[in-house]
Amino acid sequence: MHAERDHLVFPALEERLRARAHHLAPIDLRLGVETAGAPDAGAPDAGGDLWIEIVSSGAPNKRPDPVSDDGRSEIVATLDAMEKQFVADVARGRKTTVEKALADFGRGGVKVGADAVKAGMADKVQSYDAALGALRRMVANQRKLAALKQN
Repeated sequence: MHAERDHLVFPALEERLRARAHHLAPIDLRLGVETAGAPDAGAPDAGGDLWIEIVSSGAPNKRPDPVSDDGRSEIVATLDAMEKQFVADVARGRKTTVEKALADFGRGGVKVGADAVKAGMADKVQSYDAALGALRRMVANQRKLAALKQN
């Protein structure tokens, strides 16, 4: 799953953004939240770019140091809060409980196809074309219904 994203989608998008002096920061939306710190200032990344982050003195928790105990605690507290909200939103969207989502929805991993359906994470397995066709029919039906209500 990540191979398609990491090798097909992101490099092409990143190249287009880099030409416009922008940086792509992909977000992983699996059930669970993670983050990573920036490379050490003064050390170029694998692409030769040098990243320097400067944070105002009034916002010390904007970029906590992931190596220090205090910084790591700050990061974990933020991630836990994000995860709590995300899991609650997923549970509500899937019409289940937070407890079931935490126990059965992969615990940060990935469930694919029929396994995701069985766990309650998805409604069915179908092709992209089938899903797009169903979405188009749904939108067309909603437009017809809205037109009928106006008459």
